[in-house]
Amino acid sequence: MTQTKKMLFIGHAYHLKTKSSFFIIDLLKTKYDMDFFFFDPQKDDDDVYAKLEKKTYDVLVIWQVMPSLKKLKKYIQFQKSVYFPMYDQYVYAGLSHPKWPEYRQTQIVCFSKTMESELKNAGFSTRYIQYFPKPEVVDTWGDKHKVFFWQRTEDITIETVLTLLAKTDIHCIHMHKAVDPGARFFIPPQAWMDKTTYSVWFETKEEMRRCIETATFFIAPRLYEGIGMSMLEAMACGRCVIAPNLATANEYIIDGYTGYLYDPQNPKPIDTSEAEKIQKQAYEYICSGYKKWEEEKYRILNWIEEPAMFQHSKNIGIKKKRQPQQYQKTSIPGIYFKVKQNKKTVYAFYVPLFQIKTSKRRQKITYSLFKIIPLLRIKQNLSQTKTRVLLFGLLPLLQIKTKRTFE
Repeated sequence: MTQTKKMLFIGHAYHLKTKSSFFIIDLLKTKYDMDFFFFDPQKDDDDVYAKLEKKTYDVLVIWQVMPSLKKLKKYIQFQKSVYFPMYDQYVYAGLSHPKWPEYRQTQIVCFSKTMESELKNAGFSTRYIQYFPKPEVVDTWGDKHKVFFWQRTEDITIETVLTLLAKTDIHCIHMHKAVDPGARFFIPPQAWMDKTTYSVWFETKEEMRRCIETATFFIAPRLYEGIGMSMLEAMACGRCVIAPNLATANEYIIDGYTGYLYDPQNPKPIDTSEAEKIQKQAYEYICSGYKKWEEEKYRILNWIEEPAMFQHSKNIGIKKKRQPQQYQKTSIPGIYFKVKQNKKTVYAFYVPLFQIKTSKRRQKITYSLFKIIPLLRIKQNLSQTKTRVLLFGLLPLLQIKTKRTFE
């Protein structure tokens, strides 16, 4: 009898609550004897690895988080490693993340085609697969005057929702108040106070699904998605999803056919007159996709056993800094930004004057009234701190040009 191989699964502690990684765990359990280790990279330092028992594993699987493989080897031994990165984490640092060189001999499985193409072009050993959830039985298409909105970050708030739906006949907004760690919740304006209902957390996914099904519209909660579980599950129960035109949402949604896509930098009211038609088309798309996923998901088990071969001849861009936008907005749009200068994170003051589009793909030129003024050097990510810095005094009236690249 063949002995079952040992696998260590490392993931984000938050997924124990959301259970968003359980679908892949269930698949891996069919072939491997698994141990688990979850931690929070925003709270835990490298000392957390000391909790690992000094064991030997056939396979190390890393889900979304990106620990140092060199440091892990001080506490465990493993024959091969497999990494499942998520686009919402990858997009902000890209290939400039200092740990990527450690993953050159790691098999990388991507749920985002955008990310997989970049990693493959940089020489990594990659495989791509698109996930689809199981479709639900649809008894109703929901109230066309109601929208479900789960605010998770400060990038998409109730103001965004009201802008997108300004031309619709929406009478009620249900807001799910379960923001991601570090984000603050935005309440609706006074005119919508009596038209808004709330939830904090659901005991089961079924409870949340029943709440989502009461509305026709579902607002995708984040700019970038790793897979986009909440969005896909809404489509799987026949809801009309409205999402930013960014990965991975735009890898699933065809604007005006399986949902609506909008420019998050310049959201405008959308025409939802074909909403019910889109609901049915989105549901059919999920049904077809789920059948494909069920047939192809076992390929992941084969990919895990494949040797990872980093192609040095394709090692272009591994040291090239990649950012979806050079200045990342905070909760005070247009004033404070996180900027990278000489490999250090810097607060900066930046006032845009106007923008013009260029012929180059996904680029804009921003002319500013003031130059970028460094305020405070810190090691923390801007999204992890509530520090606010006020600038007093005169600013030099200098005109500069900066590029902003959008996905």
